[in-house]
Amino acid sequence: MQSKHEKLDWICKMRIPDIDIETSRKEYNALPLIEWRKDYFNEENGGYVATSWKRIEEAGKSSHERRKYDREHLICIHYARNGHRIKHLPDRKLNGEGTYDVFFDGMEANLKKTRSTNNIIKYAKRATKKQGAQIILFEFELWNNKFRDLVDELIRKGYHGHYFITGEKATHQF
Repeated sequence: MQSKHEKLDWICKMRIPDIDIETSRKEYNALPLIEWRKDYFNEENGGYVATSWKRIEEAGKSSHERRKYDREHLICIHYARNGHRIKHLPDRKLNGEGTYDVFFDGMEANLKKTRSTNNIIKYAKRATKKQGAQIILFEFELWNNKFRDLVDELIRKGYHGHYFITGEKATHQF
């Protein structure tokens, strides 16, 4: 029997065939409007963002929550423009700890935006160990050799995810 980590390694290393645009569109259109706001669909590659109405309601509770939601939503749109299917989930709490933020191509993922290299490893550890995410989705506001070294360290430590650099279109997998 495979351990959770071996299974995740297999999921992240295998080449998942791209879902065709029509299949993605059917999945997007099948989302119940009572639960999901359909925010974005990319006609060129089938990427999409759908946001839980509960998440939108939470964003209205305070200016802090609104800023957090806006930041997360922009990250989701960026990944959807690159062909990924994103379901933005409510900010649920479990035993005082948050849980993962989105379903990213069907996998539990956490969103992180940072301009500093100080906490990248800590963010990855918390996202996977305490928040239940399988992968981490980063937006790096800056890029230099220290960021590159930390992405290499994430790989060595067995973390998986994607990142992009603010202002650039491409996303990168680690």
